[in-house]
Amino acid sequence: MKPAPFSIFLSALLFASCFGVSSEITIKKDGSGSIFMVYKISADLINLGKLDGNETMPSIPIGEEDFKRTVQRIDGLSLTKFSSKLEQEDYIYNITLAFTKIDSLIEFLDTQGQQCRLSEVDGKKILTIVFSSGYNESEMKELIPIVFAGYNFDFKLKVPAASKVDFFNANADKIASPPVGKAELLSRGINYSAPMGDLFSTEDTVAFEIRW
Repeated sequence: MKPAPFSIFLSALLFASCFGVSSEITIKKDGSGSIFMVYKISADLINLGKLDGNETMPSIPIGEEDFKRTVQRIDGLSLTKFSSKLEQEDYIYNITLAFTKIDSLIEFLDTQGQQCRLSEVDGKKILTIVFSSGYNESEMKELIPIVFAGYNFDFKLKVPAASKVDFFNANADKIASPPVGKAELLSRGINYSAPMGDLFSTEDTVAFEIRW
């Protein structure tokens, strides 16, 4: 699942924007866990064959074969359930994955190792995730909310112990809340949601760190 934004041409943006993602991740005490995801993807995007491997698209697996290749590539990751259906103008994909170690989860979330990382300090695990690094193409800013209309990003993370969450800006300074979207801090995790258009068009960094 790649964070926004991307430096891409207008035509690619018009198609790459036609998706929404909902994910729920559960991490157990032993580092294993599960990932449940729902992708909502424009039928136009699918029909054009703009799937993973296209360098102008978000590098995310979409079809069942894409996920099968992904789990073969990532040690400790397995595909346990996959289904898809067409609803009006969108394909809805439901995917359940299992991982045996946190490293497998990290690699799945960020294959390039730039937006998601895990560390440990004084016996506490620290997971950092960057959803957006800021978008600076001002000439496209007004267009983005239009082409993303109706598509959302929802992220839920459950960890095995009491947690503390901090949000950060581009300078790595702590901030009270994310610049776009809404966050719900749980005793053992976090829920975050934002319209895709807001997440892609914000000029601010959207990032958090969770400790447990």
